[in-house]
Amino acid sequence: MGAQRPRVVVLDFDSTLTAPIFLERARAWAIADKPELLATMGPEELVANFGGAARIAALDALLGALRELCIVSIGYKRAIVPQLRGVGLLRHFDAARIFGQDSRELRSVGYVKADLIAALAAEHGWAPADILFVDDSEEHVDAARARGVCATFLVRLVSSVVPLH
Repeated sequence: MGAQRPRVVVLDFDSTLTAPIFLERARAWAIADKPELLATMGPEELVANFGGAARIAALDALLGALRELCIVSIGYKRAIVPQLRGVGLLRHFDAARIFGQDSRELRSVGYVKADLIAALAAEHGWAPADILFVDDSEEHVDAARARGVCATFLVRLVSSVVPLH
């Protein structure tokens, strides 16, 4: 018998959906806790920040095959939404299920992703076996695992310095 697909996949944003690049022109990483910087990114930088066109196509296919999606990020929702829109991935997400540090829901649980996942599960009637949480932070994954709120997957993504001007 094969593994059952999760009903809900909760994704981090930076270094999970994206593969952050270092922007030499700004001397900073292009991550969602820097919304002003992300707003200045051109199309080439945006595609690079998601790991390139082939990775975006693979993400598009993967996200399209999943049932319900959420993003829970310590970055800003106001930075995440335009990034997803810019590479054509926003269509996979309900904007009401994208949570960043500027979201009331994440603030209300003290920015603890596991606590927000637990609250969402209670609100929507999701069992822990229904949810897969994917993040690059051991701290967030360990907290979700310790609480028993969902299955977890720790991402190990290597970002690169891309000298785009």
